[in-house]
Amino acid sequence: MIKNVVFDVSGVLLKFNFLGFFDVFNWTPKVKQQISEILFKSEQGENYMEGKISNATFCKALLSSYPKHKDEIKQVFKKELFEQITVPDYNTFELLKELKSSDYNVYIFSNMDRKQSVYFRNLFNIDEHINGAVYSYEFDSGKPEEDSFKKPDPRIFKAFLAKFGINPEETLYIDDGKKNIATAKTLGFNTVVFKSSDTTIPQIKSYLQGNSREVKPLRCVNDSQVGPEKL
Repeated sequence: MIKNVVFDVSGVLLKFNFLGFFDVFNWTPKVKQQISEILFKSEQGENYMEGKISNATFCKALLSSYPKHKDEIKQVFKKELFEQITVPDYNTFELLKELKSSDYNVYIFSNMDRKQSVYFRNLFNIDEHINGAVYSYEFDSGKPEEDSFKKPDPRIFKAFLAKFGINPEETLYIDDGKKNIATAKTLGFNTVVFKSSDTTIPQIKSYLQGNSREVKPLRCVNDSQVGPEKL
């Protein structure tokens, strides 16, 4: 039976708003497309989106790799990029609060650097609504030659379990990253691949209603929703 629910952040509690992000810049459609590919489809961009490199490291890498677009890159990085490309998903946040009030243990587990985590925590005042959190920056050695723990590395999942002393078989893990979900499943977590709040929240509720200890009932959902995967 499920006692614990664990939420990822980026793509779950925070949605990406790539199209709206570019509206603030007075660029031609061609330049917007080029900068979009640099930011979100390059290797550096993938590393940033997965929380593997910081905002400053990402900016420096792009300036070095794409000098032709240095002016546009500098414009983008006048503010923290992460704060510009994400918007709160209040529907998922309401689910988190509902689960906590229904006596589930609720946790945050995310690949984020320190600045990103501060922004997220302040945005939702999240610490008041959860039992605990693990952010990947806590395991960052700060030395390029040393390995740092980030999802989907099994070591950070094991560190998460050890920190809170929870049983993965009693835990529902929610993440939009398929690699992260795959690692969680190998360790015995129950899992949900988050796609959107509209489709995934009913799925989560439906599953929990049939697989939980004695807790306060959740608001009703469509019984036809398919439940999450379990290894």
